[in-house]
Amino acid sequence: MNRTTNPASFFRFLIPAVLAFNLTAAAYAQSAPGQIAIAQEPVFQDSITLELATEEWLTTATAKVYLQIVAVFDQKQSGAVRQKVLAELAKVAPGTEWKFTGFNRREGSAGYEQWTINAESRIADTGIDGLRDKLKRASRTGFEVELQNVSYAPSEEEKQDHYRLLRRNIYQMAQKELANLNDLFPKRKYRITELTFSPSALQYQRAQAKTLDDKVLETYRVNRDSGGQQMNVSQLVRLHATLILGTTFLPTKQ
Repeated sequence: MNRTTNPASFFRFLIPAVLAFNLTAAAYAQSAPGQIAIAQEPVFQDSITLELATEEWLTTATAKVYLQIVAVFDQKQSGAVRQKVLAELAKVAPGTEWKFTGFNRREGSAGYEQWTINAESRIADTGIDGLRDKLKRASRTGFEVELQNVSYAPSEEEKQDHYRLLRRNIYQMAQKELANLNDLFPKRKYRITELTFSPSALQYQRAQAKTLDDKVLETYRVNRDSGGQQMNVSQLVRLHATLILGTTFLPTKQ
């Protein structure tokens, strides 16, 4: 007995099968050769950007002293004059290393010669006490030691140590922000994805420090007839940073 198939019934089952095959083929076509594509839920990314800032006072405990030495002597005594310059500088600030930043030599008449020497050194703040009296005792006819400038601007090492302290403050602030965020959203599991110190802020601080140096030199510029100058200079230094806290999550599991 022959069974007759209804055409309408046949196509009713065929069309869904063809559609399912096409969808499966498309999924395989998107995967690499030899791999099977597995459908995944979309992964969401979330980030929070914060601006952090900190400031601390920087007070220097040292001062940079600028001296000028003028020596007039017989040319035959040049070796002795060198030793005398070093000896007098050692008396001015014992244990201090002096840097010679300028030297001018001029020959005079009758075999005499004049040296003009510029020297500078950074000494402890307490070493400024009695400095002018020491210079007066070191000066005599033909050998004069003159105080040119006293700068209480911080040294480069002091500045770098201070910025290290400011960065530590920023790190601690970042840790607190991260802990606070994960306490409020424990399932998100935020982490620090970026922490950037603002270049503009750093440049601003360097420019400000340079301006302070210039002002200090101007304020503490002294000559032989002026009185002693002694004052620590404090500078309020600020540091800014951008903190980004980020996380990835599946929305169906939140």
